[in-house]
Amino acid sequence: MKNVIKLAGIGLMALAIAGVQTTLHAQDTEVPAAKEKAANSERAVPFNGKLKAIDKEAGTLTVGNRTFHLAATTRYLQGSLEEAVIGEPVGGSYWKSEDGKLMVNSVRFGAKSKAEPGKAAAAE
Repeated sequence: MKNVIKLAGIGLMALAIAGVQTTLHAQDTEVPAAKEKAANSERAVPFNGKLKAIDKEAGTLTVGNRTFHLAATTRYLQGSLEEAVIGEPVGGSYWKSEDGKLMVNSVRFGAKSKAEPGKAAAAE
């Protein structure tokens, strides 16, 4: 009888410890999720559409109803600001600055080229 009580006590202790570890583990997974959400808000967001307007002096381009600001760090993936044509396709990515401006991370003027970058580099 004493062995049964000891065995039951050990079993209950094991279940209690496993329950505590599961609860602690669940709390640990929430912390990285909060960090991941904060990191996602700083990621570049894609955009595409028809080029509506360009202001070279102000360094802006308008796609649809949104005005994007070109930064010194903007990467030109295809074409350049001088080659851009109103009404032609444009795409890229942007991030929102602290003052609310949409800052261009990368931009592509014209239709997407069909050649893949890796294959073009391998052919050279």
